[in-house]
Amino acid sequence: MTDSDRSPPPGAVTEEDVRVNDRIEARISAVMSALGVLAAALLLFGAVREYRAGGAGVWVGAGVALFLLTTWTLVRNLRRGRRVREETGTG
Repeated sequence: MTDSDRSPPPGAVTEEDVRVNDRIEARISAVMSALGVLAAALLLFGAVREYRAGGAGVWVGAGVALFLLTTWTLVRNLRRGRRVREETGTG
């Protein structure tokens, strides 16, 4: 019996486990980023509404900055997910 024929000992981490964990991590990160974009959009809409009602314009600027930041994070995480899928050979 060769080394490659033996199964790993119980509790051992295999390369397949690492690939699965990377894929799961990329998906969770993308979902959390998408929720962040949604929350930032809601805050931006609220800031615009308050500005139209006579509120301070600084909140609109902060809302725009937050929305752009969360959108950039979502794009970065989606690209990372695509790279992980390509590296692990899954579609």
